[in-house]
Amino acid sequence: MNFSGVKPNTAMPDLKLPILKKKSTFIPDVTCGALEMFTQVVTEEVKKVWGNNSGVRNNLNYEERKALTTLKNNKDIVIKKADKGGAVVIMDISAYRTEVMRQLETPGHYSLIESDPTIKLKTLIDTMVFDAYTAGTIDKSTKEYLITDFPRIPMLYILPKIHKTLENPPGRPIVSGIGSVLEPLSKLVDRHLQGLVCNLPTCLKDTNELLLKLDKVHNISPGIWLCSIDIQSLFTSIPQDEGIKCVEDALLETNLSNSYVYFLIDCLEIVLKKNYFKFDDLFYWQKQGTSMGSAVAPSLANLFVYDLENKLFLREPYLQYIRCYYRYVDDILILWDGPLEAFNNMVDTANEAHNTVKFTSESSNQTISFLDVQIKIENGGLCTNLYRKPMDRNNLLHSKSFHNPRTLDAIPKGQFMRAKKIASSEVGYKHASSDLTERFLQRGYPKGKLKAVVEEVKGMDRAALLQPKQKQGETDRLTFVSTYDKRSKKVEKIVKQYWPLLQTDAIFGKVFRIPRGSRIKRVSQ
Repeated sequence: MNFSGVKPNTAMPDLKLPILKKKSTFIPDVTCGALEMFTQVVTEEVKKVWGNNSGVRNNLNYEERKALTTLKNNKDIVIKKADKGGAVVIMDISAYRTEVMRQLETPGHYSLIESDPTIKLKTLIDTMVFDAYTAGTIDKSTKEYLITDFPRIPMLYILPKIHKTLENPPGRPIVSGIGSVLEPLSKLVDRHLQGLVCNLPTCLKDTNELLLKLDKVHNISPGIWLCSIDIQSLFTSIPQDEGIKCVEDALLETNLSNSYVYFLIDCLEIVLKKNYFKFDDLFYWQKQGTSMGSAVAPSLANLFVYDLENKLFLREPYLQYIRCYYRYVDDILILWDGPLEAFNNMVDTANEAHNTVKFTSESSNQTISFLDVQIKIENGGLCTNLYRKPMDRNNLLHSKSFHNPRTLDAIPKGQFMRAKKIASSEVGYKHASSDLTERFLQRGYPKGKLKAVVEEVKGMDRAALLQPKQKQGETDRLTFVSTYDKRSKKVEKIVKQYWPLLQTDAIFGKVFRIPRGSRIKRVSQ
């Protein structure tokens, strides 16, 4: 059976994990004449550039801007991105609220709170964190990271699932918790769980890993079935106590101290059981599952499902029929070498085995779609092609979108390279590139450039494209990122023109003479 069937290596030295710290607001008190001169000259020159608006145009005409403003100011509608497919959905506000309330009134999932719990929750978290610091369980930087001085209130919204139905579509609930009192705790726990999830033998990292595994599958017997299982509403279906137990068991297998493990479990328990949000001026607790939008949600879900799939699927009498087994969070792909009745029985039994987690399935002895890949049995092996769902919209960045020209030039090549990786045959790439070309033409890209990119990518070696890229080492370089503007290039030229001023300083000049790509630490030693 092919699912890298070895026990995951859960050893994860905590010293190698990146340290979580709050962003520094420290500004060094440096007296540097060259720096002051550089700042003054560049500021004056840049003001002249920004004061000149010639050549700057709006990429929307008057009627388009007027329509956009009208829609934006219309309080009777809600504009949201579709849950899948890239479409923009305009919903009647009453229908939107009805769907949200339908979910909030689901028995056992949510409960109303009388008042804003933020202050009480912050006090609870602060006390727990200070106690852990006093006991020596966490260090000072972790303590400071976990304390949120001015937390914002998490807000609930939904993304319409128009791939299910266009009329009154159900919504995927998302809790925007950026800046909330729970966010640092969620990130801390996730920091430790990500390494564990990467070592789970059934888990896929991405489409690329799936393709590498499928390329190694040969000698497909005539009676084999391509099967997929989907876990319905996974994130909101996980019983919180079961999820916490899965995480606890996984962390206890690592080399982390027991005191630190149980501090992480305390953090997770607060993240799950004190998960609150606001909708329409009312506050709610989430009583079941975890919210999409929480940093720890994907890792928690993966560990929970790994425990569940071993109990429900990866056991006899079903294990004997599983040729290959791969999972990406809540989507499972199985090559089933046995009677289809046994597969259906496995799914039916699984649906009866758990109170909240439910499964749907598909099967075919010819072709099946999984993630963004169409998989087909062909000549005793597996053939793959690019797959687009029927509801997918053409959301490629428009050629007239206000972005850096280099960004616009890079997008077609990236998309054609993706098609080359997914299509396992030249015929498949030809079909995918033809479809991509048409979509790019609809978005205003020049046909000549697209044709050149198609031919360039056609000559690339697919096996080489599939190889994982080596991660670049840590760097001390500081990158300045600004919002793109037509005048950005002129500003860049001004900075480069006066950069030599910085290099004249007797003390700090050597810092500004660093070659491109060099590390500050190495040069300054």
